Amino acid sequence: MAGQSDSGIKGKAQGLDLEIVNTIIRNSENNGIYVELGANYVDINNNSIHNNSGSGIRFQSAASSLKDNVVVDNDDWGIQINGRTADDIDNVVSNNTILRNGDGLKLFKQDSVLYSNIIKDNDGFGLQIDTSQDIYIWNNTISENDGMDISTVSYTHLRAHE
Repeated sequence: MAGQSDSGIKGKAQGLDLEIVNTIIRNSENNGIYVELGANYVDINNNSIHNNSGSGIRFQSAASSLKDNVVVDNDDWGIQINGRTADDIDNVVSNNTILRNGDGLKLFKQDSVLYSNIIKDNDGFGLQIDTSQDIYIWNNTISENDGMDISTVSYTHLRAHE
């Protein structure tokens, strides 16, 4: 999908078991992929998302996975994950490459598991965790971001491992 006037792909709040797989999304005037708050069990896997005017993926869901995506050169966040509360079922974010975006990865009101991601060379933050709890982070490469590599604003429980 190229050059959409809004988001490249938009998932509605009532959507369950949505899959976005093996897609190239680029040059949208807003977000590459936007999933509304309330959609659950969403899998966004093995996509190339680049050169969008908003975030590469703006995701407002729980009990979902974002795996094996390449998210580069977006004007806002590479991946922005927002939730309703920090007590929803975990999202799993793994094996993504997040490079050269406005900022890398943001978690807001999340329970999430992050592993084996590369988050590098973003203009601002690499990883920002805000108002979240029970975040499990291991085996990620988060480096060379122009702002802080990792920023925590308000969280209850963060577990980080190499």
